[in-house]
Amino acid sequence: MLNPSSQTAESSTNQSTEDMTINSTSGNPSNSATTLSKFLKDVMNPTEAKSIDRPKGSSNAEAKFLAARVELARKEAVEELEKINKSKSAKKRLNKGLLDVVIQKAKLNHGVDEEIVILKDTIRKRLKRGSTNGHVGQKTPMAEVEPYLVELIIQLANMRTPITAAYQSRK
Repeated sequence: MLNPSSQTAESSTNQSTEDMTINSTSGNPSNSATTLSKFLKDVMNPTEAKSIDRPKGSSNAEAKFLAARVELARKEAVEELEKINKSKSAKKRLNKGLLDVVIQKAKLNHGVDEEIVILKDTIRKRLKRGSTNGHVGQKTPMAEVEPYLVELIIQLANMRTPITAAYQSRK
């Protein structure tokens, strides 16, 4: 609670905030009163002010960038393991722990944190399937036709010919 150091109401309005004291409400008489300015300096230290913005690196763009780096690290790990497998003879097994070393090297090369897990099974499956790109999916059949359709629409627009029949009926 804020109490003026002087007992009179007149002098309390004329005094600065430095003379005001703050008493502890804990009821413990051993606590000493401090001035308001010292209290504010302790509580509102500008060097220890914390930002109220969102944490750095938590944006959607940063998440996409991180996912891309992780995928690049996976691809590199598969390619490196594929090179090692080709250099070994078909009947010999790889050294124990080599896959871990390859994954750690790929993480380091692409700046992926140690906390992010790249599963060994993912690398093994991609190597077994022969796909370094992960899940690519099917190509759309319109990908081959689309440039021709765009060219046709541009030619129709240059001839001032409407594309839809509904537009022709308005004229």
